[in-house]
Amino acid sequence: MFAAYKGDDMLAGVVMYENKEVVHAQYVANSSQGWDFGAEDLIFDFGISNEKSGKYTRAKSSTTA
Repeated sequence: MFAAYKGDDMLAGVVMYENKEVVHAQYVANSSQGWDFGAEDLIFDFGISNEKSGKYTRAKSSTTA
């Protein structure tokens, strides 16, 4: 889980699921103060983009005949 805090108060949180090929944001929540501060944006713009040095890649697609 990624979260944005102001002091001891959690303003927003995102539950992430990941494996070697995919990162998926499942549950996203903001408090009213989180909306005012753009806390969710901070999580996605800073926290997740910096996780593993921003080296997440797209999952490979496959086709079957």
